[in-house]
Amino acid sequence: MQLSETNVEAERTRGRLAAQVKESGATEQRIAQAESESEQLGARLEQLDGEIAVHQSSVTALEEQIAEARARLLGINQQRDALQARLREREAAIEAGRQAILRLLGEASHLRNQWRRWRNTWPASSARRRVR
Repeated sequence: MQLSETNVEAERTRGRLAAQVKESGATEQRIAQAESESEQLGARLEQLDGEIAVHQSSVTALEEQIAEARARLLGINQQRDALQARLREREAAIEAGRQAILRLLGEASHLRNQWRRWRNTWPASSARRRVR
């Protein structure tokens, strides 16, 4: 009996040992797979680092272009403001000239009317003076 119990116990131990060997093999396979994935991720990380460097240089170049464009736009805005100021001055001068012309036209019209009245009344007053 003792022999059969020992055989049964040995068989159980062999079964457990086989299960542990099988589990150890699966663990080793998972470790190898994890190492492979780690290497792939390392390569991908290096590739992404390279892409980041390229994008950073592009961003730097774009920031420089933006700064240059801003400087040009600032100059253009200053020129536009100066031109608008000159335009406002010219418009004011034109308006002042227009007002002066209208005033002079009014005065000329008034003088013409006075001259016509005087011309129409002068012969009559001249005749009255002769009569006196």
